[in-house]
Amino acid sequence: MSRKDQIICVVREYEQGKRGTNETIKMIYDISGHEVDRDYLDNYWRSEDLDSFAGFLAIEAIIDWKQIDDHRALGLIKEILSDLTDDPVIYRNAEALEKRFGKPEGKIDDLIFGQNITDPEALLLEMKKSTTILT
Repeated sequence: MSRKDQIICVVREYEQGKRGTNETIKMIYDISGHEVDRDYLDNYWRSEDLDSFAGFLAIEAIIDWKQIDDHRALGLIKEILSDLTDDPVIYRNAEALEKRFGKPEGKIDDLIFGQNITDPEALLLEMKKSTTILT
């Protein structure tokens, strides 16, 4: 069973009253390594479905973002573009790319959804542009 599926099972059991809050929070942490508080656990459904909630918790962050080269960057961009509804993958890949290229949070979203740039090469070129203002 995947980490995401494990989290879904744990949350469903919590929502059915089969587990207590503290036990559920600990189990989620043991599975994902992410801490959630009671408020987030009780109210995630206000902004996302259980599948997305579990997906964000289950997906592993890209910790070696400093080593991302152009080839790998293109792969991460293509992974985003292959499913624009997979929010956990979009978030994870965008976070790593934005860190790597020194861009503000939300830059990838703006390029794809705001400026409608969907060509991987064009996206990479935009990410590599120097936008630092020297005074």
